[in-house]
This record gives sequence, structure tokens and C-alpha cells, in this order.
Amino acid sequence: MPDNEQPTVPESLLLTFQRERETKNTVRYEEVVSDMLSVVGTLYLQKWAHHRLGEPEVITVSITPASS
Repeated sequence: MPDNEQPTVPESLLLTFQRERETKNTVRYEEVVSDMLSVVGTLYLQKWAHHRLGEPEVITVSITPASS
């Protein structure tokens, strides 16, 4: 890539997580990875938030760059 070109930045990443197990105060989710490398890996969600979402087995997380 020439020095004056910026790499293409995706608008967002949409990741899927599968419920793995519960800890004392959280629910642990593991990223579902298909043909690419893991971006986040493990995600811990507080139990009160997990309950508020309806205690899902699968969740999606969107990561977008913050505007400066």
C-alpha cells in the first residue's frame, strides 16, 4: 500500500456470542468464530443486565469507532 493511502476501516464489527456459563455475579459468553480470528473472545455480562435482556443464549455486539 502506498504511504499516502489510509487502510480501509469498516464502519462497524458485528460479533455473535454464545452463553457459556454463569459465575457468581456474571454470565460468561464466548465469541462464535467462523472463518476469521476472534476479535473479543470472552465477554462477561452482569447478571442484572442478562436478566433485563430476557436471559438470552446468544447475543450480538456491535463495535463502532467513536467519532473524534
